Amino acid sequence: DPEAAKRIGFANHAEVIIVGKAMAKLARGASKYLGDMKSCQADVNLRAINVETGEIIAVASAHRAAVHIDEISGGNEAIKKAAKEAAEQLMERILSRWTADVTSGERITFTVYGLTSFGDVDLLKRELEEMRGVKGVYSHGFEAGCLSLEVEYEGNGEALARNLAAGLPSFEVEIVSQTLSSLVIKVKKRGE
Repeated sequence: DPEAAKRIGFANHAEVIIVGKAMAKLARGASKYLGDMKSCQADVNLRAINVETGEIIAVASAHRAAVHIDEISGGNEAIKKAAKEAAEQLMERILSRWTADVTSGERITFTVYGLTSFGDVDLLKRELEEMRGVKGVYSHGFEAGCLSLEVEYEGNGEALARNLAAGLPSFEVEIVSQTLSSLVIKVKKRGE
């Protein structure tokens, strides 16, 4: 359940949580060819879930076998081999996804407090559009000094927060809160 995984991830301050299933079984009929050793087979399926969004960002599965005199030990060994392979696949896929997200641009939800006029909104949007790494700025409304927008950025919310912390040409910027895909900032026009 992705929602349960999100709650567990938030509680443990994780960005990604891995969930999955492992199952081992005895391969019937193979013992007579293995000197009474038991052939066990295992399947492992893993999913990586973005804790913030609940999105499944990568999946991996593996099937492995192991031979042992004891059925339980053989099953455990087969699961261990399959889990190692699936984990390696999953790590590659997570890193590939993160690399693609960073290079293609990520939409970061942005809430801005402290703006006093629509002219300030327009000025802030222009200054954001001129920032390095910003591919687009999309307004979702301005009401009572609060601006809601999305910024398409070549990086995540943390990287954008670092760049904004130094301020903008016309505004001092205070980072109120930040996640990988959202920012809340408070601005004050310079000289006021």
